[in-house]
Amino acid sequence: MKIFRITSVLLAFLLLAVGLMAAKSGDAVMKNGRKGEISITAPVQVGDITLAPGDYIVQHRVQADEHLMYFTPKSDVTKEQSAPVTCELDPQSPRWRSSAVWLKLKDGNKAIEKIMIKDEKVVYNFQ
Repeated sequence: MKIFRITSVLLAFLLLAVGLMAAKSGDAVMKNGRKGEISITAPVQVGDITLAPGDYIVQHRVQADEHLMYFTPKSDVTKEQSAPVTCELDPQSPRWRSSAVWLKLKDGNKAIEKIMIKDEKVVYNFQ
């Protein structure tokens, strides 16, 4: 019985150590945030990509220490995502009642400056 307890404790410790090593590696760990929906009425730039007019599903993800936003056209049956766009978080309070997109002019073109996703307490800022 004593050997069983020692073996169980060692196994639990080993599993914890392996889990911590996987979490530290960063590349293998990706945390998904909530999804939101936005509508765009004219071509708009975000990061290095240009989004065509339409409805998009946006999802925030964290990979290692980097915050990324993915844009997936709702009309795309393949649900092919855009390249990830780096963003910064600005914690807020209270939760947003609806999703919203703030635009700015960048080099004479419309660009997404901020996105707020319904039911979240954060603003996603883009460069």
